[in-house]
Amino acid sequence: LGYLNNVISMGRTKRKRRRQREIRFNRGVRDASAVCVRISRWAARSGIWTAKLNIASFPDTGRGFRCRENVEAGTCLVSVPQHLLITPDRVRDSAISLLLRGTEKHLNSLQLLCLFILYEQSLGSESDWYPYIAALPQTFATPPLLNEDELSLIPAHLRDKAVGMRAAVSDLYDDLKRKTSHCLQLADIMTLRQFQWAWSVGMCVCLCVVCVCVC
Repeated sequence: LGYLNNVISMGRTKRKRRRQREIRFNRGVRDASAVCVRISRWAARSGIWTAKLNIASFPDTGRGFRCRENVEAGTCLVSVPQHLLITPDRVRDSAISLLLRGTEKHLNSLQLLCLFILYEQSLGSESDWYPYIAALPQTFATPPLLNEDELSLIPAHLRDKAVGMRAAVSDLYDDLKRKTSHCLQLADIMTLRQFQWAWSVGMCVCLCVVCVCVC
């Protein structure tokens, strides 16, 4: 009987711990910080529409969206106007194209995205994108941003890929610097570290849109 009671008690403890983990993961605390209030207002003014969502802060994953209620499969949760999509064409039509003076034709999509983010970030509150840029994560755990000690903790079979990725991003940066060497203003806002951060934004925050159909 004593053994049976111990088994029952262990089962209850295990279920309780599992529920606590689920609660901690699923129940983010609504984020009412100045950054989130600002980006929420900017989104509303800009025509970004969200349904049944709040910006929340999750203990394990950081800032994100939290549903206020259950949603059915196929429900549209976020709608972003096409003019707010940061695409290569959008960058080419922006003010930064005046600085590039035709160089943008020789840059790939990721270089253009990184350049746009860093340029708009350099404008501070004068940028139309300031609320969005200010809300971006300041750090990422991506290979280009890891130091040598952190890289050494990666399993050996993945470490070579991480080192290769870091080298590829460095080459991408060197190529961009070479092609924009005529623009001194860009040189002041684009260090390797800043480019690595912008690249991480592109890899972790942005979405790849293969085709946009306008009806």
